[in-house]
Amino acid sequence: MKRLLIAIAMLCYVIGHGQEEVKTHIFGHSLINHVSSINPPHLTTTPYWLSQFAEAAGNTYQMSGQWGQLHQHRDLNVQPNWGITDVEGAWDGDTQSFSDVGFEGIIIMPSNFEQYQAPHLNYEGGFQYSPISATETVFDWCIQQKSDIKLYIYEHWPEMSSYAPGGIPPSTTEWNNYNNYLQGGYHDWFIAYHDSLTASYPNSCISMIPVGPIISDILLSTPYDQIPLEDIYEDPDPHGHPNLYFLAGMITYMALYEEQTPANFTSDQTFIHPIIANNYNALRDLIWQELRDFDYADGTSRVFCDEPVTTSTADLTVDASGITFHPNPCDQLLVIEGELSRFHLQIIDSLGQVHHTLDNTGTESTFDISSLPSGVYFIRIQDRTYAQLWIENLVKM
Repeated sequence: MKRLLIAIAMLCYVIGHGQEEVKTHIFGHSLINHVSSINPPHLTTTPYWLSQFAEAAGNTYQMSGQWGQLHQHRDLNVQPNWGITDVEGAWDGDTQSFSDVGFEGIIIMPSNFEQYQAPHLNYEGGFQYSPISATETVFDWCIQQKSDIKLYIYEHWPEMSSYAPGGIPPSTTEWNNYNNYLQGGYHDWFIAYHDSLTASYPNSCISMIPVGPIISDILLSTPYDQIPLEDIYEDPDPHGHPNLYFLAGMITYMALYEEQTPANFTSDQTFIHPIIANNYNALRDLIWQELRDFDYADGTSRVFCDEPVTTSTADLTVDASGITFHPNPCDQLLVIEGELSRFHLQIIDSLGQVHHTLDNTGTESTFDISSLPSGVYFIRIQDRTYAQLWIENLVKM
């Protein structure tokens, strides 16, 4: 079980520290900004939902962006040519230079059809550069403009057309094969891409935002696997309906602000599927946990430039409590073992709300947690002198 230093005054593990204001320039394409002819086009953009979450949290988000693939961004014709409804613009190209704006970061993304060969290999067709070297050209220019700029890689999702030749929705077998590739070879390509870039820029923060893999995990799990795929994807490219970009916005917000999206966010169910809307708080916990678990082999985060765990000046030294619990993840009966008479035990959620108090005088107790919504919870273990405190993760399936 993971052991954390816990502040006396607050449960900083679940709160994080975050950023209040974020300005990004996006070197992007339609997997982050899709101009839909079926839906209101701002609803099929990640920046729109990012802005909505930021406003609900009392933060600000400003953005500029431009269309293109990596080989086009490599030309360094950097300019703001995106305008998205209800998203505040960051850069007035008529009166400001890039360096005038004070961007916190840039977001960049390869296309989703070049993962058939390693990212260090030159593009086919006689080009003398690769996805990695093209990205390095953009990074070098951005660092020249602002030496401490943060560099974000947006890992999206692959084309579906070769897996679902009949279009949307794919069959069950086609869908499973597609996700196997998304979470396998496609994701491995992005890992190699990220690893190479971080090695080339040891003094810069290069964050990878695993949007595609997390959305895949969500859509393959209960109850989200009950959402019709034609309510997620618009075409086999695959561009999406608002549901897809809503989820992408949740993931991207947490990566940029280094905090969870605001609790109890409400969205118009005209455009957001009820299963997503009604399970929003469970989703935010699931996404947050996946982002926190996305690490290098040495335990360093691939996502967060600054580890989103803070403590007060009154840290406690944590010794082993001797309490164990299983199974984890759990869907019904949770067994807790140890010298329970020495401790107060509670199950709490990410807001600190207590759902169960687990006082007992024996050495083993079983608790029925089947009524809890799916999501990430925490077992708070405190000795009866209130001198020591432990927090342990619990995943409710």
